[in-house]
Amino acid sequence: MSTSTISRYEDWRSSQRLSWRLVEKMCAACGCGPDEVESTVSLARESRDGWWVGNRDVQTWLSPLLGLEYEATEIRIFADSYFPEPFRTPAYAAALSMAAGGGTACAEAAGRVSESRLRELILVRPPRFRLILQESALTRTVGGASVMLDQLDYVLAGLRILPVEIRMLSEQRVEYVGPGSFRCLSGMGAQGFEVAVCDTLVEGVCYDAKPQSSRFSELFERTWDECSKDFEDRLLEARRRYSERI
Repeated sequence: MSTSTISRYEDWRSSQRLSWRLVEKMCAACGCGPDEVESTVSLARESRDGWWVGNRDVQTWLSPLLGLEYEATEIRIFADSYFPEPFRTPAYAAALSMAAGGGTACAEAAGRVSESRLRELILVRPPRFRLILQESALTRTVGGASVMLDQLDYVLAGLRILPVEIRMLSEQRVEYVGPGSFRCLSGMGAQGFEVAVCDTLVEGVCYDAKPQSSRFSELFERTWDECSKDFEDRLLEARRRYSERI
């Protein structure tokens, strides 16, 4: 197996399913010992495809992130301008896609992916979520007042049924200096991992090396301690304002 083939998976440039035979070849190319090959191939044989595998709505760069999201026990998200996935309604996700210049087809695909993302996490085993939102996420109108009202109700429902805590970063009280939106995904057990992903409206960049992922984790925790804990009160106030506009 060529190094370029391995690099495509490492750099998230391939959406091909990792079959156990492909995993076996990768292990051999990386010089793994017999025990490592056996245990890794065993995991590949037992794995099942997630809903995103082979789904044409899912962009290539997003597929590995969904796999990590599916296995994570904790997801920490810093969202600097908009509500993040998986806490977007299909209409909100579609409006953001349109704003990024994706066109109607891309917007519809974004809406379908958004609808599947949270539903599947809830059905399997929702991880613990901690979200930091910039105040502008409540005040920046995306898709119109009706879309925003549904979006706020969606998040409010999430607070009721999911293990999630959301804090607000006030633009007046805290001067945030960071890389923009990012998320830290952590998994436990024998296959434990900690990965940081920088989000944009069109793609994401993954950092799985320990020094880099730790830097994002530390940044999140520092910012978390500086945030206000009255998010739900602010959400309800924003909801009242959007209701008056309909």
